[in-house]
This record gives sequence, structure tokens and C-alpha cells, in this order.
Amino acid sequence: MIKIRFATMKDMKKIMNLCDRVRVQLHENGIDMWDEDYPNEEIFGEDIQRKNLIVAVDGRKIIGSISFNFDLKTELFFDVEDEKACEAEISKLLASCLATKETIMSLHRLMVHPDHQRQGIATRLIQEAEKQALGKTIILFTEANNQKAINLYLRLGYTRNGMYTFTFGSLAYMYKKA
Repeated sequence: MIKIRFATMKDMKKIMNLCDRVRVQLHENGIDMWDEDYPNEEIFGEDIQRKNLIVAVDGRKIIGSISFNFDLKTELFFDVEDEKACEAEISKLLASCLATKETIMSLHRLMVHPDHQRQGIATRLIQEAEKQALGKTIILFTEANNQKAINLYLRLGYTRNGMYTFTFGSLAYMYKKA
């Protein structure tokens, strides 16, 4: 039976093994969002410390995870050095999303082991993360060529709400759920 729970630091090795396997699959499918430097143990460690990382566990195996965050600057612009440019880009990006300055929760780093995909695990992880939003608007990004993810997000009630170019040059769509 698959359990959904918050990750602990004891899970780190299994999370990184999962990440390595999913990274390979993404690259095989032409999705370059993740590389050898991202995501990494430091980022997952911060997620765990903030209690922002949820895992799917099958017995002793971690077969999926998702991160959520309320700080978009940290998540979207972790390698942008120009603070003003960062703030301007965030404002531009979210202007089409929100008319007010309400709090936004963003979802990140959704991954499910290839052997366990198409079994509802990603849906369960997203739904558990959505519970943390407490009525806030939720946004997420996916590469424009990640059709499996796009189909999942649309099925779960997310609507496409803009385009964004990641700092490494890849085109992504922003999805929103209020």
C-alpha cells in the first residue's frame, strides 16, 4: 500500500536515487528542465527542513515526491544575481495571474519513478500538496514539451496562464489553480 507523507532527512538518499532515475527519463524524453546540478541534495534538504516536501512510499521505497513553496523568488530565480531584474520578472509573470497581492503557493519537482507512473501517484502527491495551500492560488511550471505533465495538470483543474523562459533558456508554461 502506498503511503503519502512528509519527507524527513532520513529519506534523502532514496529521494536522490529517485531524482537521478527520473532525471534520466526526462532527458530521454527531450525534457531538459533538470540537469546534473538541479535539483540537488541541498534543495531537497531545504524543502525537508521547511516541511515542504511530500513523498509517496511503497514499503521502504520512495517512489514519488513533490515540493511546494510560498517564496517564488527563491524557487524561480535561484540563479539570478540581479535582484531588481528578478523582482521585475516576477511582477511581469504574475501580473497576468493575479490582480491582487494574494499569497501564492507554487508546486515544484514533481517526480514519480518510471516503474510506478500511470498509477495515480502524481495525482495523489499533487492533491496532498494542494491541501497545504489553504485556499491560496497555486501555480506551477512545466516545460512546453512535457505533454504528460500538461495533460495531468489540465485533468486536475489547472489552467494555462502564461509562458515563461527559464534561466537556462527552456520555454515553459505556467499553470494556475485558484
